[in-house]
Amino acid sequence: MDQKTATKTTRHVASGKVDIACHFLPSRTQDTGASIIVMPTVHGINDYILDTAALLSDQGYDAWVIDIYSRAGGKPDLTTPDAIKDAVAGLSDPEIVNDIGAVATAIRDEKPGTDRRLGVLGFCIGGAHALIAAATIPKLDACVGFYGLVAYSELTDTKPKSPIDYVADLDTPFLYHVGDQDVWVPDHLRSAFKARLRESGKAHEIRVYDGAGHGFHEHHRPHYRPVAAMDAWSRTMVFLDWYLRRAPR
Repeated sequence: MDQKTATKTTRHVASGKVDIACHFLPSRTQDTGASIIVMPTVHGINDYILDTAALLSDQGYDAWVIDIYSRAGGKPDLTTPDAIKDAVAGLSDPEIVNDIGAVATAIRDEKPGTDRRLGVLGFCIGGAHALIAAATIPKLDACVGFYGLVAYSELTDTKPKSPIDYVADLDTPFLYHVGDQDVWVPDHLRSAFKARLRESGKAHEIRVYDGAGHGFHEHHRPHYRPVAAMDAWSRTMVFLDWYLRRAPR
């Protein structure tokens, strides 16, 4: 399925003093009683991200895709590697995590009195935002990160703390996919991340894919690896099915 055949509307959610935009794709099958917030890569909302949200909709989840650039009124220049690095640096983790929290509240307020389960799924910098959200926002039931950044080269106002340093506060079950050729998450950071998660004793799974680099799940990029991508997505569906539908509370 792709997003061209999915029902899609734009929702606006109050987050602090601003309204942020989300693409909402409701469940196309019997409602599972669960919603998933989707956090895009640094490239923001594109056909790939909407296709991914449509796959979730097809599996019975309400999918909410946050437009990470709606605060700024549009995407920045993303045409060069340096521009991409600047865009990542310019995205405020505290603001975006507050946006995730606002959307989570809006989802629950939309169906009051229901025991609705809620997950967050992110890619690239969105994977980092998903992890931070899962460590700081109460009552998230599942978190999946595809090659989310683990550590920042420097800490700033927009990146006050590296994602790895939120692990101690992580209470949400967490699944992480990464390739062993990922230059943004090299071996020493993967090892440190694994160790930190293991020490935390929290429910987590890490899958490392041989020969896969950053963005291996993104079908529009040259780094796409179809076998690794399909394996990662299958595992993601099993993980979400358990924690958003079947796991006892």
